[in-house]
Amino acid sequence: GMRGAGAARLKADGRWEPMSTGEGRWANDVLTIGFDPSGDTWFGTAAGASRLDRDGTWTDFVDDRDAPGGVVMSMAFDQSGNHWFGTYTAGLSVLRADGSWQRWTSADGLPYDWVGYLAVDARERVWIVSGGSTSRLREPRSTVFSRCLQRAVNSLSGISPRSTAEISAFRW
Repeated sequence: GMRGAGAARLKADGRWEPMSTGEGRWANDVLTIGFDPSGDTWFGTAAGASRLDRDGTWTDFVDDRDAPGGVVMSMAFDQSGNHWFGTYTAGLSVLRADGSWQRWTSADGLPYDWVGYLAVDARERVWIVSGGSTSRLREPRSTVFSRCLQRAVNSLSGISPRSTAEISAFRW
């Protein structure tokens, strides 16, 4: 992703193919890109989240009440088919495998509405770095968050997790 310039993908012939709002897509500020277990490509943008299916179909997720609103800062995917999104001011949202959405904010116990980093560990626990605090969602359908020890916060603050693979090396 490129701030202000959309995103680009490397084609088989070695050339870069730009993708931007000029094609009717998301905002040109692409902040994060992720690949879910089924092989779809997800874009976190200044206007929400978009998915590019393996067959080339685009879907934007910006209108649903619980969809990630505004700036999507981070995303993570679990093996159960849930897609997690952290936002700049709208908390944490999940698109469940059944197509339903759920959102958590500071009113639900999330430490802050800013969610900069997300990770899902091997036991499918969702880890959240939010406003300098690290928390874990206790159960995927819960509204209960548990804050981690400061030692765990310090271990995460020195890295910039770009995928669940980087976090999975840590033992919790």
